[in-house]
Amino acid sequence: MSAQEDAIKSPSQVPSSERLGAPASWTSITLCAIIVVLAALLCSMLFVRFLDERVQDLRPKSRDLKYHVVGILQDYGVASDYIDSVVEGSRQDEGAVWTTHRIDARLDDAEGVPPVVEAIRSDMANRQVAVYDTVSSATDSAELRLAYRGRNLLYVTLHGGEERLDLVDASRAITQTVLDALKRVGPPSLEIEQKPAVARASTEAQWESVAITARVPDRVPASSVLNEVREAALRSNVDVSSTVLDGRKGTLVRVTYDGLECVQILLAQNESEVAGALSSKLPLLGFQFAGLELENALAVDLPDPEELPLDSEDLNGDAQDQAFPEPQPREWEVPQVAIIVDDGGYGGWITERILAMDNNLTLSILPYATYSTVTATRAYELGFEVMLHMPMENSIGRLTFPGQITTDMTPAEIKELTLNALEEVPYAIGLNNHTGSKFTSDCDAMRVFLEGIQDLPLFFVDSRTIKTSCAYAMAQELNIPCAARDLFLDHDPNPKRIKERFLQLMDIAKRHGRGIGICHFRKNTVPVMEAMLPEMEKAGIELVPISEFIE
Repeated sequence: MSAQEDAIKSPSQVPSSERLGAPASWTSITLCAIIVVLAALLCSMLFVRFLDERVQDLRPKSRDLKYHVVGILQDYGVASDYIDSVVEGSRQDEGAVWTTHRIDARLDDAEGVPPVVEAIRSDMANRQVAVYDTVSSATDSAELRLAYRGRNLLYVTLHGGEERLDLVDASRAITQTVLDALKRVGPPSLEIEQKPAVARASTEAQWESVAITARVPDRVPASSVLNEVREAALRSNVDVSSTVLDGRKGTLVRVTYDGLECVQILLAQNESEVAGALSSKLPLLGFQFAGLELENALAVDLPDPEELPLDSEDLNGDAQDQAFPEPQPREWEVPQVAIIVDDGGYGGWITERILAMDNNLTLSILPYATYSTVTATRAYELGFEVMLHMPMENSIGRLTFPGQITTDMTPAEIKELTLNALEEVPYAIGLNNHTGSKFTSDCDAMRVFLEGIQDLPLFFVDSRTIKTSCAYAMAQELNIPCAARDLFLDHDPNPKRIKERFLQLMDIAKRHGRGIGICHFRKNTVPVMEAMLPEMEKAGIELVPISEFIE
């Protein structure tokens, strides 16, 4: 073949290895595909292993399930008073951390139980949550266990048609047994102070609970007092548990009957600890104010929780929204909201429901209420930030709450009442004012108050109960870490209005990066808050403790 003929060979006559840009063989294509598939499988296996080994935080899931079940119960007409929600505790294994919640609800009759159970099952199926019957033989009640990824997140007990057990007399007998046991200690004997009994109720029973403070002489070991109470409790078929309070050397004792807390005892070993006891009194300082001895500042009757004057009482109508400028815009990645819940310390179902909520709420506890110390301690143990809700003089111009500070007190009196109020609320990391429209408008009085806490590791939040408040500005002047509220959420008790205020707070956070709201331990506030916290999360707004906004 000539050179010219060789140069014009057809493509089929040219070896594949010599062809420019010739397609790969089917063998090469198949091999590459196998490699890609194997690599994808390996990546998937590694990702699954990563997910399995990662500790998952299921606590938001626990709260979400609880909120949804409470919503279902309310949709079926179960009143808030007949829904008890408590946190049983945190759990953790190698793969996850979660919180176990328990809900007890009482329906009007047994016939209403099956439809509610079916509604819960249907709702949970959409959320990939398994629902198990732990009691299947009961005809008038049901007990459900809700599990997610093999972890029990929520227990739900539904009761139908039964009357509450009347355990009032039994709880009174237990209280007397405890008092008799305390009186047997010594010599020297204990100094015992008892607060009035508080009516309590759950879905199953009604009873009374009592708070007691016992001053234990130095020569008497607190353990011997505890043993005396335990022995008496054994004879009465009740349970006794105790908790040592950090930094106070006191012991908090809980006496329960069939799971119902009947008596709380604070054993305080010396004078400084007694100042922080549930029913402490201030020592006489040898001077008077407004015609009253200092000790009498605590003699004011404790108001009913639903009758407490709201901090917003002096901001009427539209002034609620226009009294103060909105926060200055700032750069943010995720809008944030801090919510302070005021007026804690009264116990009951409202407190239990709030303690079962997101612990990024900030709880502000009144001093000298029946369960001030107990509520603060439990809140701290559950991871909440705790504040002292300091009673201050309002426009009425008279004492309206135990331990209230007034503008005509001396600096020593103001400081003494403040420090003792702080002892009432252990674990407080900050303060805000309870009412105080008159006190916070008096710049001299506010300076005295703030100078009294200036050397303590505390911050101050101005509740802004009146337009003329100088509290925030004074705290800034004294270089005390501080913040000020943007919106009251429940000054109008109408649930619809409370929801609207939550939406306004969310709007402030979206526009300015952050918002500070204040609401209260109130029966109408609790269900709205339970419903709105998940809505905030869905809207991309993060709930944070108030300390995140302290300047």
